[in-house]
Order: sequence, then C-alpha cells, then structure tokens
Amino acid sequence: MNYTNILNNSPELFEQFWNIMVESFPETERKSREDYYSQLYNASFAINLFFNEDNDVKGFMAWWKLKQHRFVEHFAVSSKFRNQGLGNIIFKEFLNESTLPVVLEVEPPVDEMAIRRVGFYERMGFKLHPFKYFQPPYHKEHSPLSLKVMTNTPEFTQEQFIKLKDEIYEVVYGIDK
Repeated sequence: MNYTNILNNSPELFEQFWNIMVESFPETERKSREDYYSQLYNASFAINLFFNEDNDVKGFMAWWKLKQHRFVEHFAVSSKFRNQGLGNIIFKEFLNESTLPVVLEVEPPVDEMAIRRVGFYERMGFKLHPFKYFQPPYHKEHSPLSLKVMTNTPEFTQEQFIKLKDEIYEVVYGIDK
C-alpha cells in the first residue's frame, strides 16, 4: 500500500479524496472543498492517500504537524473498502511512520458507533482524556461540537491539554488565543 500528498497536482485524485470525505463526514464535521484545497499548500498539513492496485483511493489520513504532536483531523476509508481491516492497516502504518505522539478528536462515547470508534483507537494504544473540549465550527452558521481528545501518550496533564488545545485551535482552526 502506498500513500502520497499529491492532491494539489491531481484534480482526479482530489475528487476521489473529496468523495470519500463527503460520504464519511457530515458538513458540520468537515471544511469546505475550497478550504481543503487551499490548505494543501500549508506546509504543516498533509493528506496521505492509500490506493488499491488499480490506483483508486481506498482511504486517507488528513493530519497536521504541530510542535510536539501530529493531529489527525480526518481519517476515512471508502465505503467500497470498509469492513476489510483496512482502517486498522492504514492507522497502524500512520503510527509507525510518526516520530511524534498523535492526537485526535472523537465524539463522546455515548452511542454505539461512538463507542466502537473510541474502542478502535484504544486498541491502537490511545487513551480517552476526560478534559472538556469543543471543536470550533467549520462553518459560521454551525455551533461548536462537544468532543473528546485522545492521544497515544499515556500521561497527559490538564496543563499539557490546554497548551495542545490552544495550538490545535490556532493551527487547525485559525483561532488565536
């Protein structure tokens, strides 16, 4: 399986990526197509694409390099390739190539799908942290989302969380402290 960050040079690949994004995330949980396209030119942002043997995009990992972490903004597998263990393979590969701890946002584990998602990340070595966290809205007409933060670092103090949250807000969501 290979991956690359060539979306800014390939409209066809960007279209495949965007179709997976739209089928995987509601509008409230993703930026606009134009915002995603423009952030491809941000040196701190990357989208790793995962292909099948026919060069169709099977999934992607959209992430940001922060000072001391990698922040996973979006991770998805195409509906055509789900339930084959591919998400596990992609995520493990991403973790194996990372020299920095990884952080991500998840929905609070209150319904079956959210509980399954948290369990997936826990099996990858992540810990769900109890700190209050709100994802800033991607669109002005939407409200912040109450989410939780997970990291693959076992100890994570509230002070560390606050610093990381401030950095995520600034780098990913464009919000100054």
